[in-house]
Amino acid sequence: MNTILKKVSSNRSIIFGFLISFIAAYSMLPGFFEYSFYPVDSVDYFWKSLDSSWSLALSYANQNNFVWGKDIAFTYGPLSFLALRTTMGINKYILLLSDVFYIVNLFLMFFISYKKAANKLLVSILILVSVLFVPNYLGGGYALLLLFIFIFWLRIYIDNPVNYFLVPPIIILIILFFVKFNTGLISFVIYFVSLIYVFINFRNKRIVVVTAFLLVPLFIYILSFILNVVIIDYVVAGFNLVTGYNEIMYLNTSAEYGLYFKLAYIFIIISLLYLIIKFSTDRHYLQKKIVVLFMFSSGLFVLYKQAFIRADIGHIFEFFIYSLLIILLSQEFVNKKTKSFTSIVSFTLIIIPLFAFYKYSTPTFLQTVFKEKLIKKEYFTGFIKTTNLSGNNLYPNNNALPQNILNKISQKTVDIFPWNVHLILENKLNYLPRPVLQSYISYTKQLENLNFELYNSNKGPNQVLYDYASIDTRYPLFDEAKVNQVLLHNYHLTDTLYHNGRSMLLLEKNQNATPIKFVLQKEYAIKVGSAIIPEKDIYYEAYLYPNLKCKIISIFSYSPEIYIQIVTKKGFSDFRISKPLLETGFFGNNLISSTSDFKSMLLKEKIKEDNLVKGYYFKLANEDLYLDKIRIKEYKIIQ
Repeated sequence: MNTILKKVSSNRSIIFGFLISFIAAYSMLPGFFEYSFYPVDSVDYFWKSLDSSWSLALSYANQNNFVWGKDIAFTYGPLSFLALRTTMGINKYILLLSDVFYIVNLFLMFFISYKKAANKLLVSILILVSVLFVPNYLGGGYALLLLFIFIFWLRIYIDNPVNYFLVPPIIILIILFFVKFNTGLISFVIYFVSLIYVFINFRNKRIVVVTAFLLVPLFIYILSFILNVVIIDYVVAGFNLVTGYNEIMYLNTSAEYGLYFKLAYIFIIISLLYLIIKFSTDRHYLQKKIVVLFMFSSGLFVLYKQAFIRADIGHIFEFFIYSLLIILLSQEFVNKKTKSFTSIVSFTLIIIPLFAFYKYSTPTFLQTVFKEKLIKKEYFTGFIKTTNLSGNNLYPNNNALPQNILNKISQKTVDIFPWNVHLILENKLNYLPRPVLQSYISYTKQLENLNFELYNSNKGPNQVLYDYASIDTRYPLFDEAKVNQVLLHNYHLTDTLYHNGRSMLLLEKNQNATPIKFVLQKEYAIKVGSAIIPEKDIYYEAYLYPNLKCKIISIFSYSPEIYIQIVTKKGFSDFRISKPLLETGFFGNNLISSTSDFKSMLLKEKIKEDNLVKGYYFKLANEDLYLDKIRIKEYKIIQ
């Protein structure tokens, strides 16, 4: 009788686990099928166009068969539409297939975790709370979720190296490589570490492991032709985008959002300490436990860096949204009975993101009503209605450029500075983007050179709409210093306009344009705190030397802050800059504060005495993190 009761109880438990896993996975389907583009609201148009512009430009790149790594370099790749859910020029069945793959894997992750767990109540709570947190539209979170599913399958595989357990992680790794390079990069490391462990410990699996090693680069190579990717250039640009982001894209919001930083640190410390203590006290299968700790730490590291480098409230809450999935997939927090220390730790970790959401009363991305997640009518009707062009709702245009400007541009190729691509496509202009689409992203020498080489050739755009601005208190002129030099030498002003509250210039390429060159004149060192006195027609590069402590800080946080101070007769202005941007270069003996100032420089008007630059100074937030000398290179700009 007891045996029968146990079987009945076990069957009920399995059925319950199946149902909760199925409902949870289904609930995590997106709330809609297709993301559509609409004209940007004219109120605060300029700033609202920043994010919508790059996502629209990525769709444009796919539609026009641009080559990734050469024609376009961005944090997202050719499969970015899987994350952004943009279908312009994309077969909707590809997106549907990716959704099926995603939901099936979520279901299996939930259900297998439930079946394997000794504490099934805890797993059920983890699943339900995770579903509660995850938004209906993932965006960049899609790559994070794929990463966690990827880690889950590798965690299963090192426990039980059955061949078919490798199929999902291989597919996911290839997808991640082409969706978002930074997430794909860490996935490669986790994948190879896991396979090396199996190769060492399971001799009968060595042929399978070697095959799995080779399959991923082979499939990536084959797909690169289909997706128009030059792999080496794509990887090099990807590395630069990742490292450059860490150097310059941080926000100083620790005071405003200090509580959330502390909660995240507590979550990280508790979870890692628990695993370290558990693994050090039980030395059986120590190699595997080290691999598990590495996998868990890598997922947590990616989540932390993505959330707290940019550190606006949306990015910050990504940590709390997805952190519980890491607890679930590791399986080390749910394999003991309810009253065990493990369960106490796990429940504590659950409480941390719950408390974070409680303290932040109006997180717009948090969908707290299960009803909204269970009703997927908009998703299915959206799939039926979606066509290759249904996502393009940019017309009628609410942000029409003046007719005289449209007449001058006509069908000539045109680019726009600093980022509002939306304006170009809303007006049906012949958009020719520079590879790094928006000025603030061109934050390393390699990325800047991609744009410079286009503009400094006969392939550059004929027309340029120019607005002078940047983000995060950066100096706009130095976001794309080399390209700005090309504009000053090889383009001329044809018109000015005032549009949606912004002054803009229309520039046209000179008919007799010839490439400019930077000829090295001299190289020398100055001490930190010394000034660079700028000379006319001289282009400067500055090289700082971070010490080991600085490099370690850069790994676990953003790179230490650097500012360039521009001193004029009126006083001084501090602008955020980075080590790679200083190496990219800077120039000018005229402080440029507005589009009007840039226009004056373009027209070679006499410099206002108040705007004459007396010196550039480099201000380091912590001078102890760098050597006390700075190497300077001076180039003569010739044509």
